Amino acid sequence: MKTRSDFYGTEFDWFATDSAGFVAWMMSGGYGPIPDAVFQQLDEQRALEEHLTKLSGYSTRDPCGRMIWSLSAAGLFLYDWKYSTGPYRRVGFPLLPKRVHKFALPSELRSALVPLPKHFWTNISLRPELSLPCTCERAEP
Repeated sequence: MKTRSDFYGTEFDWFATDSAGFVAWMMSGGYGPIPDAVFQQLDEQRALEEHLTKLSGYSTRDPCGRMIWSLSAAGLFLYDWKYSTGPYRRVGFPLLPKRVHKFALPSELRSALVPLPKHFWTNISLRPELSLPCTCERAEP
């Protein structure tokens, strides 16, 4: 099974839901903490990225600003880790936020969303390592 150390220093995106059922796209910036639960469902997390990318019309060739606009317009909150000390800061706020059931996700993808005990609507910054098991740094060789 892959772990945080396999992706340390590399941009890694993961997906979460808040206590109100809204969905966020979390961008690690290569160094942000990632809940261990993400790696337990890594294939499903990758499938979430593919599914949500299609819904938003976002292209991997788009510049970052266009990506954030596209994903926010699709109803997602976006958070990016502030290099190198954090926290995750909200960089995209949807005009019409969507709850998880509005994304028509298959059940295996819905269950891969990491539940964060916060509200994306009111939290401009997040520190998942304070409420969930996270491996934050690279393992020593």
